[in-house]
Amino acid sequence: MRQRQHDPPASVAQRRGGCDRTGVLKVLCLFGFVLGYVLTVRTTPGRQLGDASLCGALITNSGVVDAVDAILGVVSVATLLGRRSL
Repeated sequence: MRQRQHDPPASVAQRRGGCDRTGVLKVLCLFGFVLGYVLTVRTTPGRQLGDASLCGALITNSGVVDAVDAILGVVSVATLLGRRSL
């Protein structure tokens, strides 16, 4: 009787010439980064939007920032205490 040859695993077949999904995702992420950079840094409307957001962040009421900081502090302490009991 002849023994049947087994097909190679899918990962080996992909390495031999198939298109790798992670490679496609990397290219898409790079394309998205470049597109975002071009739209926000290299164009006049993008720079104006960035300047407006910076001005808004600088004149934000410090009370809001203090409240958010206090909430995050409570959440952090609760998380630390919760992990200690494990």
